[in-house]
Amino acid sequence: CSLRCRGGGSSTCSLRCRGGGSSTCSLRCRGGGSSTCSLRCRGGGRSTCSLRCRGGGSSTCSLRCRGGGRSTCSLRCRGGGSSTCSLRCRGGGSSTCSLRCRGGGSSTCSLRCRGGGSSTCSLRCRGGGSSTCSLRCRGGGSSTCSLRCRGGGRSTCSLRCRGGGSSTCSLRCRGGGSSTCSLRCRGGGSSTCSLDAGEGAVPHVP
Repeated sequence: CSLRCRGGGSSTCSLRCRGGGSSTCSLRCRGGGSSTCSLRCRGGGRSTCSLRCRGGGSSTCSLRCRGGGRSTCSLRCRGGGSSTCSLRCRGGGSSTCSLRCRGGGSSTCSLRCRGGGSSTCSLRCRGGGSSTCSLRCRGGGSSTCSLRCRGGGRSTCSLRCRGGGSSTCSLRCRGGGSSTCSLRCRGGGSSTCSLDAGEGAVPHVP
């Protein structure tokens, strides 16, 4: 699923799931850093979900969807009332990856793929908004990946991992030279999720 929210504290969200359409949701959080959250959605199929989180900052969450089973997720928020969050859920093959970057221009990233553990990567971009990027990673198995992107701002990318084939991805960057990026890849069904604080907002590493 893909969850997009606007506003802090009590947010209005849009939840989109494969095989279950979309649903309008309400995300309510109490305490700074999204200590206790409740996600309520209207709609049938997999889009009827319940998200429950405990703990501040980096929370352990449980996402339950009708028709889509249950997935263990990690919710990380910056600011009070879940102002900027990143929701990552288990599910999918080795092409379901998570990319976290720090720094502008040439960034040091952490790429985590299912089936290949984690890898330390270097993301280099030319032009504002990640116009042309090259991702190089160290590590064996599916964590040895190659990311190629074309286009400015929101790029269409191709992520290729050893042992996991290829996947079509969407890379969104904030700031020139890809200072803060979010990589989303297809594959993994309804248990592959992402949570944004709003249109254009990008999950950031605390």
